[in-house]
Amino acid sequence: MRATLELLLKHLTACQGETKAVVWANSAHAGDARPRFDARAVTIGFSTYAGSVTAAPGWGEPEERQRVVPARGDSYEYLFHAEDVPRFDLPLKPHPQAPAVTAASSRTHTHYQTSRLIERYDALYHFDVTRELDSI
Repeated sequence: MRATLELLLKHLTACQGETKAVVWANSAHAGDARPRFDARAVTIGFSTYAGSVTAAPGWGEPEERQRVVPARGDSYEYLFHAEDVPRFDLPLKPHPQAPAVTAASSRTHTHYQTSRLIERYDALYHFDVTRELDSI
């Protein structure tokens, strides 16, 4: 994804001059963009404790309503849930003493990674319970 974004920005800059882009990506892709784009990138993370989403189980498959498995007890999402605040934003600033805590990167317990939020995001929005989109 990073390579595609770099090529797109290079092309648009050549055609139109200085260019900016807004990219919606999953946590791993957004965090991976930070080292390449450094101060030019603003990364905003989103997290949830539980709920439901509309997603396809695999590439090319039709979307379906899927349950978000409640977050593991050693995750940021669990810590946020324990605060009993339905939703909040968390501005993040670099700090060398930040703890590493497990962060969810998918809907299942098999897709967790160790992460320092302040190294991945400039801000984070937490929604304790999320709900899938309804078809119009």
